[in-house]
Amino acid sequence: MDSTYIGILSKALNAYSMRSEAISNNIANVNTPNYKRSYVRFEEYLAKANDEYKLRGAKTNSRHIDIPSLKGNNFPIVAKDNSVSTREDGNNVNIDTEEVDSVKNYINYSMIADSMTGYFSSLISGITGGRK
Repeated sequence: MDSTYIGILSKALNAYSMRSEAISNNIANVNTPNYKRSYVRFEEYLAKANDEYKLRGAKTNSRHIDIPSLKGNNFPIVAKDNSVSTREDGNNVNIDTEEVDSVKNYINYSMIADSMTGYFSSLISGITGGRK
């Protein structure tokens, strides 16, 4: 594990933070006529990048080939759900779905934050020799 690991975790935290904002906006606009829910496409992009570039392994030697990074405007993607609304007012937000998505997002965010905490705790333990 190195700074690349922290970079990936940082990007994941940013994506989950963006998703939290999108869910909050959807919930806030649940009664706004013609509002179309927004969502963050993070996992889909990561899976596509993994399929395309086969993101595996680590660069442990300067002669190794760089693994493509997940940079650019496509990471993560905030998209509008333009699916047909079953509501008369044209709004397609389902409050139950948003609440479930909010809980899943919180769990994922917490998991990544715990991973970062564990990483830094192991670094501190290595530096101090396990003593506090």
